[in-house]
Amino acid sequence: MKSFNPGLHLKYIGVLVLLVLAQRFFVPFITIRDAGPQLPILLVVFIALRHGQIQSTVYGFTAGLLTDILTVDTIGIGALALTLAGFMAGYFFDPERIDEALRTGRYVAIVTITAVLFNLLYIFTFFRTLNENTAELLLRIGMGGAVYSVVFSIIVVLIASRTVSKIKV
Repeated sequence: MKSFNPGLHLKYIGVLVLLVLAQRFFVPFITIRDAGPQLPILLVVFIALRHGQIQSTVYGFTAGLLTDILTVDTIGIGALALTLAGFMAGYFFDPERIDEALRTGRYVAIVTITAVLFNLLYIFTFFRTLNENTAELLLRIGMGGAVYSVVFSIIVVLIASRTVSKIKV
């Protein structure tokens, strides 16, 4: 069992805050028809692959709550969705593959699954009272947002595959 490293978690918290701020202030400019990436998912999946289910669940809840507070939406929906997404991503934790957490297509695949789950949960909790076509919401926001998140995860993998030997996490 690994020992607790407060410096590492302070780095994660710093990155989490930056991703949540980017989610709030940058993502609306690149959103297409209400479909945009979920940047905190990128870190939640990384933490799930590096540290396991409990840590990814805690970071997912924290990211979701911060996002809810900053967007002044219904508090708790984003926290619930990201908590469950982090919990689900934690099932892919493999202690023997920790070193390759960010360098392979496995990361992209898990981000895909997690983003789809997040968007489905978010749609069915937030939009269930609207009089909109559910199939259109699933395709436009659910799948569109997931694809958008996957594009960002591919960018992260490409950057990490070039610089991972220089980065010590």
